[in-house]
Formats: sequence, structure tokens, C-alpha cells
Amino acid sequence: MNYFAKILKGYLLAFFIFFLFTVFITLLIKFTAVPESQAALYLLAGLSLSTIFLGLYMGNLIGKHGLMVALAFSLLYTFLVLFAVLCAYSKPINPQSFDVKYAVPVLLGGIGGIIGVNLRK
Repeated sequence: MNYFAKILKGYLLAFFIFFLFTVFITLLIKFTAVPESQAALYLLAGLSLSTIFLGLYMGNLIGKHGLMVALAFSLLYTFLVLFAVLCAYSKPINPQSFDVKYAVPVLLGGIGGIIGVNLRK
């Protein structure tokens, strides 16, 4: 399997993790007393979880420069998720859409990349 297919596999697995976390949170909000007002934070946590996985996967795949590789892949992944959400809700895409809070998943993805590189050893 070439690098492109492995990278695509990593993105698809990260999207799948984010999707499962989103469904889980949705069910928790619907059937329990979890407050709906914090839904954006729950989704940010799901995005962070999926970028950590993506960082681990990409760091392990590439094998060197884990922080930089994982930051780049996590930044692209976060942008793609935000782009999809903004398109789904027909919101205009502008610089204000990309809030500082979305730096947290990117940084956590970088930490995942550091750990992923060191998993090979």
C-alpha cells in the first residue's frame, strides 16, 4: 500500500472516530440529563480525540518529524471538518469562522504525532 492510500486511510479512520463520538454525544444529550448548551464543547472534544488518533497514526506512518507532520495533518483535518460543518449549515466561510479554540485539536494532534513516532522504537 502506498503512502497516499495509507494517509487516506488515516483520515477516514479519524472521520469515523469523530462520527462515532458525535453519535454517542447526540444519544447522551437526547436520552440523559446532559446539558445541550455545551454541545459545541463536546464536539470540540470529539474533534480533539480524532486528531490525537490522526497524529498517532501519521507519526507512526511517516516515522520522523512527528510534531511537524502531525500538526500539518491535524490542521488540514480540522479545516476539512470545519469546512464540512459550515457548508452543511450554509454559513459563510470567513476568517471569523476559524476560532482560536480550534487550535486545541491541532496541538493535541501534534502531541499524538510525537507519541506516534516514538511508538516505532
